[in-house]
Amino acid sequence: MIRRPVYALQVALALALMLPAAPPARAGTPAPVCRLSTVVDQMTRMLRVRFYYLRVDAALIQEAPGLDGRTVQCGVCADIVTYDTPRYGGQPVIRCEEHVFGVRAVRNGFVVHYLR
Repeated sequence: MIRRPVYALQVALALALMLPAAPPARAGTPAPVCRLSTVVDQMTRMLRVRFYYLRVDAALIQEAPGLDGRTVQCGVCADIVTYDTPRYGGQPVIRCEEHVFGVRAVRNGFVVHYLR
């Protein structure tokens, strides 16, 4: 009679050991809003209207809190490539221009505004 409860306990323990371990919980600060891929893509799209050859590096984006809790200001260093053959010859010139965007959190995502 004692064997049956011990056997059930052994089976339950074996099943529990076979289950994959859950990933550890990560409680920390959320990722910066300005470096989210959707926000970076929208900023790049807005800048491509003015400069066709450019690249926005997410690692070079700075974030500052806005006046209320739902807005932030994003400082972006956009690498802009200029092809001015008479002036610079056959080599492209790459310069970093600073642009500032305002990002507001809304219910289903973010709204990006070009500030300067």
